Amino acid sequence: MAKNYFYDITVVGAGAAALAAVWGCVKEAKIALVTGNPAKNSTYFAQGGIAIATGKDDSPKLHVEDTLEAGRYINNKRAVEILATEGIKRVLQLDRYYPFLDRDNGIIKLTKEGGHRKARVAHAKGDRTGKFLRESLIKVITKEKNITLFHSQVESILADEKGVAGVITDRGEKIISRAVILATGGIGALFKKRTSPNNLQGTLYSQITKLGGNLSDMEFVQFHPTALNIKSATRLPLISEAVRGEGAIIVNAKEKPINVKHPMRHLAPRDVLARTIWEYESKGEKLFLDARKIKTFPTRFPFIYALLRKFGIDPSKDLIPITSSVHYHMGGIETDEEGKTNIPGLWVVGEAAATGVHGANRLGSNSLLECLVFGFRAGKSVNTHIYNETSSKIKPTYIKEKQNRHDIRYIREEISNSAGLIRDKETLLKAIEKLKRKYRSFYNLPPQAFTIYSVLLAALLREESRGAHFRKDYTEENDKFKTRSHLNLKKLKEWWNNL
Repeated sequence: MAKNYFYDITVVGAGAAALAAVWGCVKEAKIALVTGNPAKNSTYFAQGGIAIATGKDDSPKLHVEDTLEAGRYINNKRAVEILATEGIKRVLQLDRYYPFLDRDNGIIKLTKEGGHRKARVAHAKGDRTGKFLRESLIKVITKEKNITLFHSQVESILADEKGVAGVITDRGEKIISRAVILATGGIGALFKKRTSPNNLQGTLYSQITKLGGNLSDMEFVQFHPTALNIKSATRLPLISEAVRGEGAIIVNAKEKPINVKHPMRHLAPRDVLARTIWEYESKGEKLFLDARKIKTFPTRFPFIYALLRKFGIDPSKDLIPITSSVHYHMGGIETDEEGKTNIPGLWVVGEAAATGVHGANRLGSNSLLECLVFGFRAGKSVNTHIYNETSSKIKPTYIKEKQNRHDIRYIREEISNSAGLIRDKETLLKAIEKLKRKYRSFYNLPPQAFTIYSVLLAALLREESRGAHFRKDYTEENDKFKTRSHLNLKKLKEWWNNL
């Protein structure tokens, strides 16, 4: 029989956002950290680095400007300012406790990535930034916190008349607490071609929405322009943007550089470059990354070098076959700048959260920074909550939904392309119609289908092209839509019934 466990705070996740949230919690709190396989989270695979404006010719103000430009100016500007300013403090604080950043004569090494006007991307062990950032966070929290680890996956959210009251795991453990911080990652595994771990399926979005939570910016799905193009693979290995920051360029089979219509050329923001690659591929051209001029490749990018050699590619001699692939989701559960949702007792951080910090398109290496900054802020915010509890007017219902492997295969094969890099009204409506035929009722939607439906609907309602969202029937930005998008249960259900 499953056992009940009681804690002050439950933190769910294995990546940087979850660990940073624990870091932000007070030492006196009893914390349950529900964490799955550490090798199945986005932090572990993060290569390029973490953006901090510490260079002599750089500043947080410039970092803010570049983030807003990449996000096409629908970002939550306050969140961006917090990211750029508090981010420096948080990264340097962690590196001071347990050093992980690469240095040269004591100075943090910085490189450029797409959309950054300055070299501001710090890194660890060349191209294993996420792994070593995570290890430093683990050292910090295991030294200072009263933590109990649960090596489980969260299956359901537990709620009572006051709000979210804990979680239920796939092992049947009922973990009851006064606050829950979710850091469960994005939705990349809903797509056929992706760089994301297979467990990132947005399976809790349905429950949270039915408890009264809101979704925001769901249409903005980012494609990374340089995933390793392996024919048989669906989860594609990533070739870090930092490789282009060190001088690599994208070429066709005749070794001619592609034409990128952007002032930053091959270091343009990801949305611009991904669409450029799509245009070439739609004409039958194969594209490659030419990194042969990077003489230090094996030492600067040891992880990527070993990966390429595994596939018989020598970057000092060979061109690297690349394609664009789903990589990141700017949308998710709507929160404020402290990770707090409108559901009492629930905070969400990391890629699962939608603070608006990334706008319509994430600037490279802002994701690990977001995890550190807003994870830590959520931990601090929860401290106030657990010591100053107030009653809630919301009375959510405990909802348990089972996962279905067949459903995820159906979504990947039949639906995800419609919510891909290039969209239009016809394909979006057809995809929603397929969901309606298969599941009949809105309330029959399994969790993954609910999440992909919210992406399709948000993409349908945004009749413009902005950032990572490109409509071939509305190819320009429209000031009418120069704002973030919002979906709730009522709106999702009404559109389902009326389309």
